[in-house]
Amino acid sequence: MDIDKDNRGRRYKSLNEIVTEHDKIQDYMVKCKCNHTILFTGSKDRLCCSHCGNYVYKDKKTEIKYKMKEYLK
Repeated sequence: MDIDKDNRGRRYKSLNEIVTEHDKIQDYMVKCKCNHTILFTGSKDRLCCSHCGNYVYKDKKTEIKYKMKEYLK
């Protein structure tokens, strides 16, 4: 039986802790055009969707930046 030291000796997380972690994760989730949700964890600005193959950008500003680079080429 492993007890997490961050959990102050408890075996399970409280509902409040689970909701807080879920809210933090939701800040890094972006939906693709195909409605697949992608988690941005690192410093990458865009990722390829594993379902449809399209690029998914972390925000609109980076999407415009990449599209302008492609347009200018």
